[in-house]
Amino acid sequence: MSNEKQKTRKRSGDPQQWKKNMRKRNKDEGKEYISPTGKKFPAKVMRSSCSNSCWLKCSENFSREMRDQIFLDYWSAGDAVRQRDFIRRNVINRSSTKHPSSKQSQRQRKVYTFPLPNSRKPVCRTFFLNTLGIGAKLVRYTVEKNEGDFISADQRGKHTPYNKTAVAEANLIRDHIKSFFSCRVSLLPQGEQQEVPPC
Repeated sequence: MSNEKQKTRKRSGDPQQWKKNMRKRNKDEGKEYISPTGKKFPAKVMRSSCSNSCWLKCSENFSREMRDQIFLDYWSAGDAVRQRDFIRRNVINRSSTKHPSSKQSQRQRKVYTFPLPNSRKPVCRTFFLNTLGIGAKLVRYTVEKNEGDFISADQRGKHTPYNKTAVAEANLIRDHIKSFFSCRVSLLPQGEQQEVPPC
């Protein structure tokens, strides 16, 4: 065994295996995960289609196999920014022109679409949400946060932890530790010993 390995005491960290990163990865991939508070969230599943009376005929335009592929492509991205970008590109806000002389003209309605090989096909809100297995709140939040041609960056994990020790308090602890008189012991190859003078 080399001397370099003898001196290595601290294990190298693997951020990919940290619980919080595994939790985030499972959430972004639509898999089952447990929140920091212990709440269990089931895996995402594609819900049933809209009714046969839908005026957009969503079920006729998109087969079960096409829906499965859309669901798989969305969740296999495994990245919240890419998933929200998909929503942004397929949900369009349009001003209502039904009553141009009233205040209702200022309202906007959402147009939901899904991509086809050479075009995009409008679908109803129920069909869009159920195919992706997501809620209306996520769509509303994504559209509202849309900034120009780009979706706002993922801010999860960017805030200061609620249990983080204050800088001033941490400095006091460091100063207190440094106030102790310490002596340095050099690491020697296995088999050799060195007497350490009293501190």
